[in-house]
Amino acid sequence: MLVVLNIISENISLLACNDIVKISRANISRWSENNSEKKYDIVIIDPPYHNIKTKLISTLIIRHVSDGGIAVLSLPSNVAVDIPQGFLMVQQKMYGNASLLFLKRNTLEK
Repeated sequence: MLVVLNIISENISLLACNDIVKISRANISRWSENNSEKKYDIVIIDPPYHNIKTKLISTLIIRHVSDGGIAVLSLPSNVAVDIPQGFLMVQQKMYGNASLLFLKRNTLEK
């Protein structure tokens, strides 16, 4: 896991976007409860494939994806996740036994 975080950090530096990108590594349930007001334009969810908690995934998407934002889910291809209300699946890609889902949150009318 640390190798992945190092690669992500290097890419953030190469793209010169350190001031607008934040990486968080934490227990997601506790972090989400303590930061329930935080919204992001892009949320990447890559849970352990042996322990998929679909209800938690839906909660995270609803709670933390900003209006017009994107959630990227990496899941085993045999796992179905309900798309939360207000989201649209804009793309799905299959890679062997893995699936990437791209969900976009509708922009709320002000």
